[in-house]
Parts: sequence; structure tokens; C-alpha cells
Amino acid sequence: MKRIKIPTMIMVMIMAFAAMLTSGSQKLPISPVYCQEESPDDKEEREQEVSSAFELINQMREAVGLEVFGWSKRLASDAKTRAMEASRLFSHTRPDGSKWYEVDSEHVYGENLACNYFNYNELILAWMRNPAHFANLTSAFRNVGISVYYTDAGECFWAMELGY
Repeated sequence: MKRIKIPTMIMVMIMAFAAMLTSGSQKLPISPVYCQEESPDDKEEREQEVSSAFELINQMREAVGLEVFGWSKRLASDAKTRAMEASRLFSHTRPDGSKWYEVDSEHVYGENLACNYFNYNELILAWMRNPAHFANLTSAFRNVGISVYYTDAGECFWAMELGY
């Protein structure tokens, strides 16, 4: 696996940001949204979860001196497709055998997936701890779309699609 070189100052700022999330003395203007382990029927609750994840990612980007991501309805639609697909095959390969970016190859250039993170803070921390997902979070991509999908069995699948 190729190692990603991260400037020391940026890494220190990110670690401070992560510590703030896990310390319990969170100073962020977002209150955590905890999902039920069962499929929430409330569309507004799902939209709030996605919105809170998006805001937290942008707060992290601002904290390290990066431009915030813009929201893309098209990438969000692609993320919805990929979150549903991930519930059938949790992989960056799609259930039909095609590559992840083929969901919308003219607009999707990066992807983060996650399974069974019922709290958006934990989701973002997990992505920050994974080198490939972290690279996407701190990338030069300009736009993102995020979606969360709940199965009838109570599983939770997240997808974030990134583009320019």
C-alpha cells in the first residue's frame, strides 16, 4: 500500500480535531444525531444525519486550512445508489461487477463507504483514520454528495461520492 505523506502541521491539526470529537467536551456547533439500530422511517432524520456529516467534514477541512466542499445533488444521487448497492455487496466493486466510479463516470472521481456507523461523529472519525478515506476527505475535490441507507435488518450503509 502506498503511504500518503501529510505535512506535520496539518496532521497535528487533524489529530486535535479528532481529539475534540472523542473527548466528550465537543466544542462544535453540531449536536450528534444517533440513529436507531432499526430503519428510521423519518426522511427528515436521515437528511439531518447526512447534513450533519457534511457539516462536520467541512469543519474538519476548515480547521486544517482547506476549502470546504460544495454539495452536489447529482453526487448525492450517486451516493444514494452506491449506499443501496453497498448493502448488497460491501465493496468498491458494484454488484453488477463494474467499478465504483461507473455509477456516474463523468462526475464521480472518489468514493468513501462505511457500514454500521450509527453516529456521524464515529463515521467521520473512521474515515479520518483510514488513509485512503482520509486522502479523499483532504483532497482537491470540490464537490461531494453523501447518503445513508438503512436495511430492513437494521444495517446502516454510508456512501460519499466526490467530484469536481
